[in-house]
Amino acid sequence: MTTAARLLQQIDRLSYPERQRVLAGTARRLAGTAELPVLLDELMTQDAFGRRLALQIAVVAGDAACVARCLDAPEPSVRARAIAAFVALDLAPDALLARVPDLPAAHRTVLYRALRRRPPAELGERVLALVLERFGDREAAALLPALDHDRVAALLPGLDHAVASWAALGRRHPDVVLAYVEERLDAEPVALWARTWAQVGPAVAAAVPADPGRVLGLLERSLPHTGLPHALLGRTGALARSDAARFVRLVADPRHRGRPPLRRRTLRALAGVGTDDLVVLGRTLEPDGRLPDLLRALPPSERVAVHRGVVGERGPEPSRLWQALAAIDLLPVRARHEEASRLLAFPSVADDPDQRLEVTARLAWSEARDTLLEATRRPDADARAMAWTAATRAAAGSRDAATWSDFIGGLDRFRNDQDPVRYAVLAGLASAPPWLFTDRDAPVVTRLVRDAAEARDCSWGTRSAIRALCDRLLREGAVAGKRDLLQAALDGLRLLAAHGAAVDLHGIGRDLPRGAERAVLASLAPRIEADAARGDFGVALALAQGLGRRAWDLPQLQAYVDRARGAKDDAIVRRAVSLWLDPPPTRDERVAAVLRGDRSTITFHEVARVVGWRRTDLLDDVLRRSMHGRFLERGVRFVPAFDGCSDRWLPRQVAAQTKLLTSIATSGRLPAWERASAVRSLAGSGADATVLLSLADDAEVAVAEAAVAGLSRSDDPAAVLPHLLALAATDRARVAVPAITRAIRLVAPDAALAAARSLLEGSKVTSRKEAVRLLAEHRVPGAAPLLLEVWSAPDQHRDVRRAVAAAARLHLDDPAAWEVLERAAVTPEVATALLHLPVGTVAGRHREPYAALVHLVAGADDPDTARLGLRALAAWLPWRPDAVNDLVATVADLTRTALWRAASTALVEGSALIGSADPLVRTARSLVTVDDGSLDGPSRDRPARQRLSELVGATCAAAARHPDRRRRAGALGQALEQARPDAALVLHAAALDQPGVADLERICVLADRPLLAHAAQRAVADSLAGAPDRLPPGTAAPLLDDLRPHDGLARGLVAVAIAAAAGATEGWSEAVRAHVQALRAHPDPDVRLAALDVAMAPE
Repeated sequence: MTTAARLLQQIDRLSYPERQRVLAGTARRLAGTAELPVLLDELMTQDAFGRRLALQIAVVAGDAACVARCLDAPEPSVRARAIAAFVALDLAPDALLARVPDLPAAHRTVLYRALRRRPPAELGERVLALVLERFGDREAAALLPALDHDRVAALLPGLDHAVASWAALGRRHPDVVLAYVEERLDAEPVALWARTWAQVGPAVAAAVPADPGRVLGLLERSLPHTGLPHALLGRTGALARSDAARFVRLVADPRHRGRPPLRRRTLRALAGVGTDDLVVLGRTLEPDGRLPDLLRALPPSERVAVHRGVVGERGPEPSRLWQALAAIDLLPVRARHEEASRLLAFPSVADDPDQRLEVTARLAWSEARDTLLEATRRPDADARAMAWTAATRAAAGSRDAATWSDFIGGLDRFRNDQDPVRYAVLAGLASAPPWLFTDRDAPVVTRLVRDAAEARDCSWGTRSAIRALCDRLLREGAVAGKRDLLQAALDGLRLLAAHGAAVDLHGIGRDLPRGAERAVLASLAPRIEADAARGDFGVALALAQGLGRRAWDLPQLQAYVDRARGAKDDAIVRRAVSLWLDPPPTRDERVAAVLRGDRSTITFHEVARVVGWRRTDLLDDVLRRSMHGRFLERGVRFVPAFDGCSDRWLPRQVAAQTKLLTSIATSGRLPAWERASAVRSLAGSGADATVLLSLADDAEVAVAEAAVAGLSRSDDPAAVLPHLLALAATDRARVAVPAITRAIRLVAPDAALAAARSLLEGSKVTSRKEAVRLLAEHRVPGAAPLLLEVWSAPDQHRDVRRAVAAAARLHLDDPAAWEVLERAAVTPEVATALLHLPVGTVAGRHREPYAALVHLVAGADDPDTARLGLRALAAWLPWRPDAVNDLVATVADLTRTALWRAASTALVEGSALIGSADPLVRTARSLVTVDDGSLDGPSRDRPARQRLSELVGATCAAAARHPDRRRRAGALGQALEQARPDAALVLHAAALDQPGVADLERICVLADRPLLAHAAQRAVADSLAGAPDRLPPGTAAPLLDDLRPHDGLARGLVAVAIAAAAGATEGWSEAVRAHVQALRAHPDPDVRLAALDVAMAPE
């Protein structure tokens, strides 16, 4: 019969993995037998270790009774595991449900996580009902992924403000989430969409694999107004793969706000899209210099057509030639040569020697050779370096090994040149395709590397170039069997090492084909063996580290790593041990061999980690005997750091570790930092709380505070909590209060409330504030009445009341919380605490009354408080539309000077949120009808005019940023046409959106005198600049035809603005050029001058 004593004796000398196998085997063998309950009962009556074993066996054997008993275990860690096991085993829920109202916050988190990992079941629904009633919306929202689709669809609109992990919800219920987003966008004004996407973006991103087409539809609807949500940046590849053509049209839409979010994986998914769509996309990417990224993702056969479609016959801008060359470098050879010849015909390239040289390097080598080699003889070293870079690129571009060998063989002037030139040559050689090098080039490479490395002025950059060259040639020589080239690379690396640089094979396995690592090892084996015979293992270890996981399956290389453990250099030994322990299948066996060879290697982090987490059978030896050796002198007391793994140890091992750490922590001869470190390790090793309590009064502050902080990690938080509360009233409050915060998560809600009340009764303001935050964070039932009681305390500190107000915002379902908030709203020093709550975190049912509180703060008598309230009020206007009247009145009231700017900003933003321009129009009409001059004086000058200008400017700026706000700019402009035509034409220009001739004629009619005509030109130019969605390609010429530019000054100047904007965004078509030429012959000299200032070709 298997008894607890026999089982404990059986596992006593086993490592942790072996122990787990024995326990699992025992559980399976005893499952369903009469022996199992007896064994579990014996284990449950023992210590925490026994109860953990009992729970583990019960889980494997499926013993529901034992799992239920563990729900009441003394140790929080056992209770947490029991909760997770209860859900995983799908046991009868009554036992768990009865305990839910009294579960500590940490255990509720475990429960919610376990439920989310399971398919939707009745248990999740029943737990939700209890949580929603006792702990509120925020904890209930954590259970939404654990419910079925219908329940989520019903609950989500009421709990959306409380959802913390939208991504989890999107993964579990993609259809429900997407339907919810669609309904929400239908119901909200466009101005709120950005806020909506910021909230639900992670859920939509998680739903992409389930329905990418539906997500594309949402983006097509939203992107003109919001830009791509940040959460979807990592999903663009999946969207592109689902429908590449549709995705291209989406990101190339001129109404798209922001930079197209195209990563390399996304661009690769676009292969196969029609050339016309790719050309449109390329034109979108080119201004940002990202055309090369697109070309690189396409097959070479498609690159030429796309490049020609994007670039056409345009010449490069001088300041952007490098971007053009980066795109040219990706074209096939013949197309690259043709494009380089075309660029050389442009004066801006031909007249600049540096640009001419760079473009010449893209010609065929036979055409470029003489010019480039002649440039390498320039007298200036920097000029020669540039020429050598270009020449190296041109020779490598030939893709001919014979041409390449001939070129590098002619580098005979390299040795006596300056370091910048040597660097340019070596960097160029390193960037060339390595397959161009042959064994015939090995002597040349050796000579070039030696000359550069031995030069007196050899720089760090040159050494880096040598290393990059040798690294690439090493791969090429090993994989392609070019032994002379391989030897040249090794000699170069050895030469660097001789001059102070280590041999670096980092990442060598990253680009190797599968199985090529064996060829690399075979090529390097002679050198490795020769070095090993001299006790040098640098190349062997560098190769093992560079190959990474590939080195694990190379026995010969592993043997060299094993031999390196006996090297004379301590650093080599440490590196060898780390690499030797890398392979998981042999790690447990090898760590024992390492310790047998030298016990002091326990000081190595890699060794201690394996011993602490897996080879626990070695712990007795490590903890009870001296570990002196090569790396630890005799007599030195050393305790390895085993934080986080003590729950895998036997009780006697925990006791031994505790004894060692206690001896250090209590030693009067050791420095305070070492004692404090031992105390922190004690807290993490499962030490008894009495040990830490005895150290909490230590004379050394660092030691005492480490002990107080460690108490929160005790497995009996209810026992240590009174001690922590007592310490919170002492000088240890700064560490005791955070420790209380952690401990409270592991006690029942009633105990948490009692602890918070105890803190609130203290004299320290910091402790009281932290107690208030605890009440808010843990959603302790009954917290709101206690908050009201704290607020009402006589002479309560201002900071405590601010904390109470902030906490009350999270208990809006309790009337006591609203009483606190109403009092806070009329208390000047506290009122602003109400303004920091985002709208999206408030339940829909509470937004209207909360908006009333914000409105109340905005109307405070204190101008500083009111100013902050006005800034926050705009976001709440959809739930407090009457507040708009106060904003209008504040801006229009010229007797008040402190708040009008904040009110004006809120008015512009709020009018967008409520979807109406009426507040703007009413404000403007009030300002233009007031007797402005009557208020002029030494400190004021036409205040109404200034306020109106501020309102117009803010409206125009909003229209520029948000296309959906352009109509409101137009409505405001229409209201001002009679009183302020100058402001009206600026607003109409800001409202332009793919304008027709009638929109432009309205501006021209308002610009009925020269000053206004020039203002109209500037306004239209500013509106169209950098906004291709306002003036789509191909629309400018017909629009100019209809405008009749020769019929007046205003029409002519507006036509100049349109032509200039069209040329900048779509290029200078013949039709637009003809209009500019015609405007240069305009009868009005101002129009002629403006047209002459438009440059259609850079000089």
